[in-house]
Amino acid sequence: MKVSGTVEGQPVNYMSAWDSSNPNGGGSFLFRTDFSASNKVGDGPQGVYRSSVFKLAAGDITFDYAGHGGYIALCSGTVCKQKHPSLSSTTMKRGSFTAEELTTWVGRRVFFEVVDDQSGGWGHIAIDNIIFHGDVEAPPPVRETVVDFETGNLASGALKFKKISGTVGGQPVNYTSAADSSNPNGGGSYLFRTDFNTVNKVGDGPQGVYRSSVFTPAVGEITFDYAGHGGYIALCRGADCKKSYPSLNDTTMKRGSFTVEELTTWVGQSVFFEVVDDQSGGWGHIAIDNIIFHGDVEEEAERKLGKTFGESLMVEPKGNVFKTTSMPVTDPTVSMGTCLRPLVVGYLIAGAPLLFQGVWQI
Repeated sequence: MKVSGTVEGQPVNYMSAWDSSNPNGGGSFLFRTDFSASNKVGDGPQGVYRSSVFKLAAGDITFDYAGHGGYIALCSGTVCKQKHPSLSSTTMKRGSFTAEELTTWVGRRVFFEVVDDQSGGWGHIAIDNIIFHGDVEAPPPVRETVVDFETGNLASGALKFKKISGTVGGQPVNYTSAADSSNPNGGGSYLFRTDFNTVNKVGDGPQGVYRSSVFTPAVGEITFDYAGHGGYIALCRGADCKKSYPSLNDTTMKRGSFTVEELTTWVGQSVFFEVVDDQSGGWGHIAIDNIIFHGDVEEEAERKLGKTFGESLMVEPKGNVFKTTSMPVTDPTVSMGTCLRPLVVGYLIAGAPLLFQGVWQI
């Protein structure tokens, strides 16, 4: 996951970073900090990306890298071993942490960091094909929750909304009553619309705030469908709220989102939604439906995490999804396996079962 900085849009397709070459075979994607997705942004951005944790076994760790503006680190807590490519070229070379260097760390819980700490000429780092031996601590399964109000009340998708203040009432509203509402993404039977009170259209006068129960977001964007020009949906961590306004003089909903990049530092925090109507002029209402997020609702916050036995983990990365023959062990009392095979991170965001950013998928 991204820890800090302005490096974005990783991994990058070799077709976009066309001047990159890898004599050892690069596949389709690499991590390269002077690009953001398909755009070359130059050597200005700096930042730190960190992998999930694994238990190190004996053997070399190898990787392919280039550039002159950063390094790859293997860390045990706050102690890190660093390797700098120091290469004013886009042709990658092979680097390694040798078995001898790692002897005293065998059996420890460790993680990788990829760091861009330079902004001058060649001030970037490119990296691919990290190969190591060990057992990966599997992230928990990620639950997708849909809040669509199809219950006909304010308890939906395991979240419960309650009125905090104001004169907005009678939510949610049936699409049959709000007959001028339409949703190209599919609205079902109910939506939240503040210029209605149950079956009655009350106009743009009412204002108010509704708040959801608490949940813990996982990595992933949050999407929703909304319309109107009189309010917003907010995602809040305490008093700190991110807001999204539909700003739409129309009853046909559009798709909105809080992006992965916006939410990076809030992953794992306790958060809640607010739906706010704060306007009473023309189009002074908000309509919202189909809030979709990844994470745990409050009653699942204490869920125990399992581990994965690292056997036969060869990865074919595609976008931010990988496939592997390993199966997750969800019982935390099950011990780790003893048959250790090399694990390959073909690219850094979701390669092998290590996550730098993205969603664990099998």
